Amino acid sequence: MELGPGPATVAISCAKRDAPQFSATFVALELKADSGPLKRGEHRTLTVRVRGTEEKISLEARNLAPDIADLVGGSPVRRLSAGGEETNAAQFEVIGKKYGTFLISIRMVPTLGRPR
Repeated sequence: MELGPGPATVAISCAKRDAPQFSATFVALELKADSGPLKRGEHRTLTVRVRGTEEKISLEARNLAPDIADLVGGSPVRRLSAGGEETNAAQFEVIGKKYGTFLISIRMVPTLGRPR
């Protein structure tokens, strides 16, 4: 729990047995968005910043309040983050259907490409 985003070496042991150490990259997602109530017809951009890697990360957004807002592109919507150290982020857009608080779930998802 004390590890921050980025590469790390992981060691696991249980019942006096040790597994071989392996490397893993831990990432953190940071949401930047106006959290105020959405108005009818208002467009709002949600920016998800990826920390811990410069690689492009596949993200999925799901609209959990379809009566309040539309997620542009449907629900779910997938985006790749831009990659890079400072600009590794993806954006999603919502449009208000009526006044209220919207709820969007954003998570990392596997890419459909070949593992490297």
